[in-house]
Amino acid sequence: MTDPTDDKQVVVRKETPTDILGLPRGSRYLVTGGGTGGHVYPAIAIADEIRRADPAAQILYVGVRGKAEARIVPRRGYPIRFVRSEGWPGARRPVALARFAARLAMGVLKSLFILATFRPRLIIGTGGYVSAPVMLAAIALRRLRLLSARTFVHEQNTFPGKLNRLIGARVDCVGVSFPESLKYFPRTGTWVGYPVRRELGGDLDRDSIRKRLGIPGGKKVVFAFGGSQGARTINHAIVDALPRLGQRGDIFVIHGTGTFRGKDYDASADTSARLEALGLDGHLEDRYLRQDYFHNIDEIYAVTDLVVCRAGAGTLTELAARGLPAIILPKVNLPGDHQVRNARALAASGAGVVLYERVRIAERGIEEHVPGDLLADAIISLLYDPARLSTMGEASRRYYRADALERIGRVLAALSTGEAMPPEPGSLPVSAAGARPDLESMGAAELIRFLAGRRREGAPPLPETDVEYLKYRADDYLASPRWQVRNHGVKLVGLLGYEERLPHLVYLLKQRRPVGRVLQWLGGDFVQVGFIRRNIFDALIHLDIAGDETFEAIELGLTDNYFEVRSHAAQAAEHFASRLGPAASAIERRLEALLDDSSFEVVCSAVRALGHLSANPRIVTSFRRFLHSKYWRIRLSVARALTTLLERGVVDPDSVKDLLEEILITSDGFRPHFPLKAELKHLAETIGAMRKHGPHPNHPEDTA
Repeated sequence: MTDPTDDKQVVVRKETPTDILGLPRGSRYLVTGGGTGGHVYPAIAIADEIRRADPAAQILYVGVRGKAEARIVPRRGYPIRFVRSEGWPGARRPVALARFAARLAMGVLKSLFILATFRPRLIIGTGGYVSAPVMLAAIALRRLRLLSARTFVHEQNTFPGKLNRLIGARVDCVGVSFPESLKYFPRTGTWVGYPVRRELGGDLDRDSIRKRLGIPGGKKVVFAFGGSQGARTINHAIVDALPRLGQRGDIFVIHGTGTFRGKDYDASADTSARLEALGLDGHLEDRYLRQDYFHNIDEIYAVTDLVVCRAGAGTLTELAARGLPAIILPKVNLPGDHQVRNARALAASGAGVVLYERVRIAERGIEEHVPGDLLADAIISLLYDPARLSTMGEASRRYYRADALERIGRVLAALSTGEAMPPEPGSLPVSAAGARPDLESMGAAELIRFLAGRRREGAPPLPETDVEYLKYRADDYLASPRWQVRNHGVKLVGLLGYEERLPHLVYLLKQRRPVGRVLQWLGGDFVQVGFIRRNIFDALIHLDIAGDETFEAIELGLTDNYFEVRSHAAQAAEHFASRLGPAASAIERRLEALLDDSSFEVVCSAVRALGHLSANPRIVTSFRRFLHSKYWRIRLSVARALTTLLERGVVDPDSVKDLLEEILITSDGFRPHFPLKAELKHLAETIGAMRKHGPHPNHPEDTA
């Protein structure tokens, strides 16, 4: 076998076939896909199935140097060639976009040469940007009638990736793992299931593997990993859980950190540093095994009692093939939110427990994490409940569709020989979602509209599992580097009544940049934009938590440099007016100062808030200046404040009657209903009723 980074072919391992699928013997197959194990392993499974059926088949793998396929494919005995490609950088980064286009063009040219010289009968792609050059080159050559190879693409997730959506209508067949994906490929799609390498479902000697791995007898085994690249959240959480797990004495943790090495994060080095910081490095020989990557994952699965993992379709299908229960930490905001969909479907079937990433306030700001104690508690509760573990394992095995490889083989045979495609399976599985709202398909704005509508309509509470998922979405938005996304998170916190995030809202409101006095005087030192600061007060009203943090936020908002923030802070003061306690006097002074504000919206909010908050009868004299204001909304706010003061017993009817007669009634524009006139009528009726029935029992004169 040659060096996996060599651009030459390596020796193919020959095996005796055990099942003939009808594929033409000795045909050439080009397989491509990768970047991560999630794209490589389905390709390997399909290649293995072809090789089982025909040991004489010539199989060439095409990938990108330095990616997962460069490590995995040569170990499986397949020749590999490399082309250039990289992921889509987005349209707003012109330099990166130019580099992407140049590398893709070079990759397509190299792919044209490979296709022209290898002349495959079938081209099989499993997605990822790695397969883009080959598939684009194949489509171009077929259009020019320079290539007769048929093309098959496999889509692993419910929501297709960018490349597969682009080429789906231009290839001969798209095999999908889930029937829900067929709608994206109406002409070429067929449901085949997810291909899993056969050895993952085989029987292995558990005891001999445990001995070889150094796992002491009687230990319960937890396998934590985040795919081939790893997952920072899982790496941090499992390391932080080790002290708690170690107290039990009979738990052994196998940890796959992943191979990711980037400018800001190195999975292996970061894990080592975290172990050292916790004083664990060098003290875990009998309860912890760590590697960047496990090529013998079938053996790891064989000795595992419980898995901690992401929710990629490949990972969950592999677990189902082994019948393994899992604690799932899905990654949010991937295309179609497919990991969350997968995790929730598995949890609904009883095969897994979902732990969502949460946010915390750290030195770098608000960041996502899963607390180690939370993960440790979940692991312990499952490991020491064998009946539940067994039930989860049985449910997991039912999640597995064992005939995926056979069906893919029949599809490939039909493509190769030009026969009719095999029919779809007779029955499709029923979606776990049932009749519930499809929350995973909703974007942030749609979710906000949905929840706001339910609040207006007084709809019954959502199921707790849905609430937990929506809190997860809110947390993810709060931790986003984009202010527009953080803004959605603030709104969701309020609409969900997510009380645990009150400190995070106040933190965002108070977040300042360390700048000089000039910028501070200008108010330009806020980290969060005005829209976020404004919406924080709407969220505080929804949360309805009366306490020091809320009152401090209101005081801060009343002096904000953005008029909408001052206005909404005054509305929050109005909402909490009866519960402000010792903070009332300071907030009242700030509200009185806002009566001179240059924004009429701020004045309106301040006047109404003072009507609910002030206990001083002389406050009405502060309103006199607005009786002939050119803004009818200010006059409306004065009328409402006077009514509130009367109803609260702060002022008597005689002191208000003169003001009532002076308020200018006219308002600009025509409406079938005049709010100002209606409010003045209500005020007059209140005065008349109080004169008739006597002073309000809470009038200051009666309690003096």
